[in-house]
Amino acid sequence: MNLTRDVEDTDIPDALDIMVSLIVKEQAITEVGIKEGGCTELFLNTDMLGHLIRLSEADVPRRFRGEVCHFISQLISLMDGKFLVQNAVHRPILYLLRRSLQEREPRYEDKMVELSYNIASKIHEYPFLLNIFFIENYIPKNVTGNQNRTQAEGGESDNAKSQKQKPPPEKKRVMSVNGGEVDFLLWDHLIRSIHLQGGPNDEDAQQGDFARTGCLFLLELVKSGNDMEKHILSTDFANVIVAGLGGLFSQLPRALPSRYESHVPPGTRLHFTIQTFRNDLGSFLQLLQFVQEVVTRCPSETIRENLLSNLKSSFLETILLSSIQSSHDFDGSTAAVLFYIKEMLKVIETPEISKMVCVFLFKGEEEDDTFFEDPTQTNDMKLHVRDILISKLNSLSEDVVIKFLNLLQVVLSSHSRYALPLLIESLQFQTPKNNVKSSRKLDKKLQIRLEIEEHRTLVSRYLALLPPEDPNYGREHTLEAYIQAVLNNKIPDQNESPLSETSLSTEALSPNDEQVKSQMQILGRDSTLRKFISKFSTFFSHSYDINLALTGMLSQLAAAPEPLLYLYLFSAEVFLKSEPGKESTDTFGEFIAENQRAAGEETEHQSLYSVILKLQLEIEKKRSQMPNFDANLAKVRDRMFGRWGDGGEFGGNSVIGNGLDIVGMIAAGLGGAHNLDFDVEFLKNVVVLEEGIKELLAIMIMHGSSGYDLISYL
Repeated sequence: MNLTRDVEDTDIPDALDIMVSLIVKEQAITEVGIKEGGCTELFLNTDMLGHLIRLSEADVPRRFRGEVCHFISQLISLMDGKFLVQNAVHRPILYLLRRSLQEREPRYEDKMVELSYNIASKIHEYPFLLNIFFIENYIPKNVTGNQNRTQAEGGESDNAKSQKQKPPPEKKRVMSVNGGEVDFLLWDHLIRSIHLQGGPNDEDAQQGDFARTGCLFLLELVKSGNDMEKHILSTDFANVIVAGLGGLFSQLPRALPSRYESHVPPGTRLHFTIQTFRNDLGSFLQLLQFVQEVVTRCPSETIRENLLSNLKSSFLETILLSSIQSSHDFDGSTAAVLFYIKEMLKVIETPEISKMVCVFLFKGEEEDDTFFEDPTQTNDMKLHVRDILISKLNSLSEDVVIKFLNLLQVVLSSHSRYALPLLIESLQFQTPKNNVKSSRKLDKKLQIRLEIEEHRTLVSRYLALLPPEDPNYGREHTLEAYIQAVLNNKIPDQNESPLSETSLSTEALSPNDEQVKSQMQILGRDSTLRKFISKFSTFFSHSYDINLALTGMLSQLAAAPEPLLYLYLFSAEVFLKSEPGKESTDTFGEFIAENQRAAGEETEHQSLYSVILKLQLEIEKKRSQMPNFDANLAKVRDRMFGRWGDGGEFGGNSVIGNGLDIVGMIAAGLGGAHNLDFDVEFLKNVVVLEEGIKELLAIMIMHGSSGYDLISYL
């Protein structure tokens, strides 16, 4: 007999497959009321599974042990969960789990994790099976724990073995309320592989998926204060997950690879680099998604709080903070960190984690436990993460500005409930300390009622800003398409807004009320909001890519569920320009006309409308200086909307696309001017502005359906 041959060269795999088929078939026959056959009875009465496990310990033929593990896993997966109740089934499996933990044989770790996953899925289906695999061992006097457990599982005692076993590594002992030692071999197996990640076809990735899913099945059965909760906490479950999360984040490149968002021909070195980067980023986000699943599905508050605490202290305030602190704008590291944070926020949906991350990123001076000292300062100046991030709005690196604006767009679209009051500090309410009020915060929440005449008049102002629609571009580039896009987006309801805790009522105030104006003035002095509007006012000094990200961010800001912010952004100069207590006109329309004449002037409070008026004056000035301005603008618009050539890939916040190498098309019209590239960029920005106005107008038109304030139609 050749003892070195592989098990695949024998009849053993086929024999085991036949055994599985016979037992599964007999179960199906029994379920329809036909008398069961003798194969299952023979399998159980002769302890066949126990014999197989003991025979496989020598692993002869080669990989025989792995084949037995696969056989057991397949049998459990196909059989009804109640099959595990049989002594002849679960006792040998417990013995196998313990031996595997003691020996730590890496060759069959994937098979054991798959087996553990299948058992966990059956326990999830039949929770009473947990009593079989979560063991409270009563240890008699003069008998060691290992002896008692091995004999209970149907194996030989340690003293009866002819070969000495390597003792298992020391671990924390968890004692039950009855004084016995608690064992949860299934959990101990799964948690060893919970951190494994890999590519789409990587065995490690599949093993890690099995481990994480199996852990979730078991976590759903935890009850607060029971022995299972104590055991899970004793295994440092939270530390293992967060350490894995930090390790995967640290493996991400310090700078993003070039063309990482583009299609690269396979087989090239760049393609391999990009594919590796995408796999690494996907692994990190997948583990973060698992953290969310635990927080969402685990009923134990202690386990959830332990995990969230570790996530905050060991990842956010250590690893991520260090990355933000050590990044630089001109070596690609800042752009990379901003991109990673944005990808994290796109994945995060759990309210607890969303709030934690938003507080970490945007909390201000009153919560000063997340800061670091700026080494360039000689005084004791402390910089918050918020200060570092906001400063990137005016970075000299174009890529950093774009990445920050894209980050803000995700924050405002998916996490405005927690991020917006931190980002725009004036939207927070007074919490006086030592009877001292802040002049930068609001006294209380006001309900605002906008009359239908006021709403229609405000909308008409923005309608007048739109250029004539060209029917040749199709419906996807019309105002109607933007309105439909606003309808399709999920609009946060009243209960989701942190500042909309009371229902709208007849006590809602008009925008002309002095209390509303006072709060709008406080909001208008907010430094972050002023920076956003100031950035918009220098629209034509930015590149096309920056403006595409900027208009997307402003649209999300305007759509946020904050009535006061909406009122300020769209019409600040209308309601704050008149003198308090003085009514200079009879109707709201006349009031608008009176203020609109001076809307282009420099004022303390500027709305998006007044900024757009100034930008349109710049367009008119450029039109008078550039030959064939309208014809060249049409060519640029055609290219951006994909009417000429391949049209590029559409992206950004609207229907605008990339691939805009159109200098040659309009060179003749511009007379070969030396500033040709700048002129083309200006024309592209004009199109971006036009599309941005459509998006803002769509938000205004659909404002009455937002559900967080009131438009009175009576």
